[in-house]
Amino acid sequence: VITAQPALELYPNDIKINSLIAQAYLGAKHYDKAIEHFELLFKLGNDTDFNRKNLAWSYFNDQQWQLAIENYEKYNRDYEDKNSLIYFIMSKAYLQLDQLEQAQDHIEQSIQFKTPELHQEYLQLATVYVRLGDFKNAFYATKKAKNEKPEDDVLGYQYAIAADQYFADKEKKLSYYEEFIEQYPTSRYQEMANARAKDLRKEIFLSAKK
Repeated sequence: VITAQPALELYPNDIKINSLIAQAYLGAKHYDKAIEHFELLFKLGNDTDFNRKNLAWSYFNDQQWQLAIENYEKYNRDYEDKNSLIYFIMSKAYLQLDQLEQAQDHIEQSIQFKTPELHQEYLQLATVYVRLGDFKNAFYATKKAKNEKPEDDVLGYQYAIAADQYFADKEKKLSYYEEFIEQYPTSRYQEMANARAKDLRKEIFLSAKK
């Protein structure tokens, strides 16, 4: 960026220079600066799929959720409307805005367009369901995520938590933690899973004594 700055001062509206600087800021994760130059590129008439996608991504990482959504919508309208990753990111942005219906709709579209692995999408769908207070569907979405990537201990632990939130029966809850403990013996979540299993066993024991 520093080496391009003198050229930018001489030619502030040069598309190539602004494009290089925008990409440099993007790579350095200076998203606010990247936004300035990507926006300038559009003002200069350089409307490309690359610029639109990266402007939206910069707004997303700068936590300007609505502007990220608006630019992704333009990308969907002007370039391609079946990019699974874009719908996934839009769902996250809608979730940040607490627009849960839109978040659900976009993650479901992401799942529709994605092949073949869907574990991240199903976990995002589960997150939306939890925010909606729908623990039943959150459980089944997490189950699908785990089935997509059964070797992933993070998904295994999330599955146990989802079961804990959904089921009322303590022995049922316990069975999912015990399954996790057995299935992922080296997981970093073993300590937390064992602690929760211990609490559930204590609650079961105390309720049996009454």
